[in-house]
Amino acid sequence: MPLNKQPNAELFIGDFPMPPSWNQAKTVARYGRQIVNTKAANDFEKECKVWAKKRAPHLQELRLTAKEICAGGYMSVSFWFCFPREKLLTLDGSPKTIDVSNRIKMLEDRLAEVIEVDDKFFQLESCEKLFHSGAQSFVVIRLRSSPILSLKERIEVSGFEKMLSGLLPPGCGLGPH
Repeated sequence: MPLNKQPNAELFIGDFPMPPSWNQAKTVARYGRQIVNTKAANDFEKECKVWAKKRAPHLQELRLTAKEICAGGYMSVSFWFCFPREKLLTLDGSPKTIDVSNRIKMLEDRLAEVIEVDDKFFQLESCEKLFHSGAQSFVVIRLRSSPILSLKERIEVSGFEKMLSGLLPPGCGLGPH
């Protein structure tokens, strides 16, 4: 089972299905009045259901762990979009154009259904494009606890006080304003 629970409320999912891009997943319906799912979006939804069904014996543990992670505030989510090398790089090693940011919303929606946590609690931490030597595209997901912080706390935790000095608007509670 590609589920790896780590101490300190952290969870890894190793082979979640790759969502289609927004452009592949949505189309404008007749007369331009409604945006509807394409076959690619419906296929992705079915693939996620099959993925969950195959993991049924472990799904309850995954859901309980996800709820534990989310209990302290937000759930920090990292996505590693993994592609076969030839989809991400040309023969000479130059990067191909693959926009993963327009895959995030569909991925968050399906992940929320699978783990039964509303995606309004998701906080995107990172999103990376990676290549591998296999033939299939998939997503590695890391979920971890993320407390709700003020801007001041986030800056103090990250150590960016000097870098942000003078860049923030007046009245935000930071800097010489």
